[in-house]
Amino acid sequence: MPSIIVSLSKSSSTDQVEAAAKEAEQKGWTVTNKYTSTIKGFSATKDVPEGSVATQDVEALKSVEGVEDIEFDSTVTTQ
Repeated sequence: MPSIIVSLSKSSSTDQVEAAAKEAEQKGWTVTNKYTSTIKGFSATKDVPEGSVATQDVEALKSVEGVEDIEFDSTVTTQ
């Protein structure tokens, strides 16, 4: 199941994060975490096979007010 991290502008309020997350849910995403302190945004998953999230699924979230960036969640390792 693909997972994304959606970043909102740093000046976004908690209410704006909540509204953006709700709009993502209306677009078929499942919000898994909301971030309202150091960073503003949320993480979400979509119940489709890995690698099958269509570009339009992600692009639709870019139209949500306050969204600045969307990236696929992945594991980061250091040496």
